[in-house]
Amino acid sequence: RRVLFRSEDRINRAINDDAKLEGLINVSDLPYSDWEVIPYLQPVIVDGIAYCHYFVSGVMGRPVTSARALTTKKHCSCIMGHVQRKEVDIQYAADGRRITSIFAGTYYQHDEEYMNPQGNASTWRGLWVLHEVKDGQYDEMPVSLDYLKRKYG
Repeated sequence: RRVLFRSEDRINRAINDDAKLEGLINVSDLPYSDWEVIPYLQPVIVDGIAYCHYFVSGVMGRPVTSARALTTKKHCSCIMGHVQRKEVDIQYAADGRRITSIFAGTYYQHDEEYMNPQGNASTWRGLWVLHEVKDGQYDEMPVSLDYLKRKYG
């Protein structure tokens, strides 16, 4: 299953900000035909794990602020982007089921201009491998970009 989370949503924001762009550009112009495209901020659940660019903490639509808050607010295993740091929270349901939430960090090598030096310094760059996935439970394995560069060049 090839899933693309349309987390950039910049085309829609540009159209909303400038009516002259209406009809000139559209998200459908992007080459997503081979992918199942998930609209921005719509969670999708695969194998009992909820994935989204970010999850909101309440009616105001603000992103959750920690992996612990994510687990506590959503009551299920979740993985989200949006936040540049790596953070994991593991809690247990009354039946012993493990609930794990992850702030996934980034998968790019550059510093972001909009972030200050402290923000860029705390960025984690890498990917996550999920092992033994079943009904929302999994063993998480972070793999840093530094490790991948050393191992594969």
